[in-house]
Amino acid sequence: MIPNSALSTERQKSNRCVCLAFTEKGKNLAQKINQLLEGEVFFTREIPEFSLNSWTGRAFEEYDAIVFVGALGIAVRGIAPFAKSKLHDPAVLVVDEGGNFVIPVLSGHIGGANKMALEIAGFLGATPVITTATDVRGVFAVDTWAAERNLIIKNSKQIKRVSGKVLSGDEVRIFSEIEIDGMIPEELILTDDPKEADIILGNRVYEGIKDPLILIPRRLVLGIGCRAGVSLKNLESRFLRMIEEKEIHPEGIGVAASIERKAGEAGLLQFCRQRGFDVCFFSAPELSTLPGEFTSSERVKRVVGVDNVCERSAVCAGGRDLIVKKYAGEGITFALGAKELKIHWQEK
Repeated sequence: MIPNSALSTERQKSNRCVCLAFTEKGKNLAQKINQLLEGEVFFTREIPEFSLNSWTGRAFEEYDAIVFVGALGIAVRGIAPFAKSKLHDPAVLVVDEGGNFVIPVLSGHIGGANKMALEIAGFLGATPVITTATDVRGVFAVDTWAAERNLIIKNSKQIKRVSGKVLSGDEVRIFSEIEIDGMIPEELILTDDPKEADIILGNRVYEGIKDPLILIPRRLVLGIGCRAGVSLKNLESRFLRMIEEKEIHPEGIGVAASIERKAGEAGLLQFCRQRGFDVCFFSAPELSTLPGEFTSSERVKRVVGVDNVCERSAVCAGGRDLIVKKYAGEGITFALGAKELKIHWQEK
């Protein structure tokens, strides 16, 4: 078993699960549960100088799901100081040591605790105890739906308002830039006017709309061209100006791309790291042979061997629909491409 000190203060991997047991009987059950979760098992009696508060605080940082095998009260005392937000808290569940009940305690929808409870209960032959209103009533839960489709929730405070309308039987209107197939839940109505929408799904910012719930697909690719020695400060300043002018949610950008000769640009790499973008680079021949219409520059072609870097890089990295063409200034060029995406109402 790994002691408290082995739990790092930064999340190391995604989808990591951990079980904590307090008795020998609970330990045996935790090991059985872990056959399903494929995570780690801790037993308090095998952890030197065990502290519930210290262990839980570290587990909140490192794991995506925590299963307490024991009393609900112990779990509640353990997690109370660390619960912050449904967008960031790990899934927390409690399983009694008899294996009779599985209770999701925290992050039931976005963190997936409710879904995990059903899976663990099915595995153990136990009873899942689900208390969230939308699940009890069997109606559309927008936060669960968004999490299952890897959509970023921009303003989580609006989840409560949307769920309240669903539970009250009021109309909930959704506007989507993305194609959604399948049968729409009966609680929702599609609209082609973002100004009347309760939920907006897309990558663009719509001004003059009062507090919709915004769901953002991370499907955008940022193509970057820049002069040698470009600074992080200038890249960030130019980037902020572009997304403001073009009315784009920056959270929707997952990948940045450029030409190979920029792979050693410290400012560019810092910018991408700070923004959390995955980065890829392409050779001049790869970019120059790409089919399509691009903003051409003979000067750029003489310098780097291809007539356009930003647009071609975005497309080459998968952003085939150029929603922002060459945006230039201060020795920097940006372009934004969107990857093809289709969202399903029901899980497949």
